This record gives sequence, C-alpha cells and structure tokens, in this order.
Amino acid sequence: MKPVTKSRKALLNAVGPALAVVILVAMIGYAGFGPTGLYAWGDYRQSLTQKRVQLAELKIAEAQLRNRNELVDPRQADPDMVDELIRKELNVHHPDEIIIPRRR
Repeated sequence: MKPVTKSRKALLNAVGPALAVVILVAMIGYAGFGPTGLYAWGDYRQSLTQKRVQLAELKIAEAQLRNRNELVDPRQADPDMVDELIRKELNVHHPDEIIIPRRR
C-alpha cells in the first residue's frame, strides 16, 4: 500500500465540507427560486388577488340565481317572473305588444 501524501490527505479531508457546501447552496437556491420559494410568493399573491375578485363576482352571480330561483319556486311563484320566463323560452307575445330585440 502506498503512503498517502499530505496534499492527497488534505484533498480527501476537503471533499466532505465541499460537498456539504454545494448541497447547502443548492438547498438555499431551491428555497429562494424554486416553485414554492420566496421568489414565487409575488406570483402567488397576485394570483390570490385575482381569485378573490373572481370569487366575489361568482358570489354575486350566485345570489342573483338564488333570488331568481326563489321567484319561480312552484310553492310561491312570482307571476311576473313566470310570465317573463315563459315568454322568453317559448318566444310568445300578445298581439298588441311590440318586441324590440336588443344586442348583448
């Protein structure tokens, strides 16, 4: 067996700490720039704001649909709402009415 020289021994002793430093730098880089890292938080915050606006719009639409549903409830239907829905779905009108189509 050959004797280990000082330079070779120093190199072998430096491999462990060097490997630990490389792993530590990789972990810090992933924590900062990975998909769930600090750098991605700004995107998450912006996405959260957009989703909150969308949720508010959907809640308004839900409230409108609930109200409309209550108005056509068979137990206590609002005659005006039922008349409007029937005319719209069946495309019927009285002879003395004038229908003015509107663009959406």
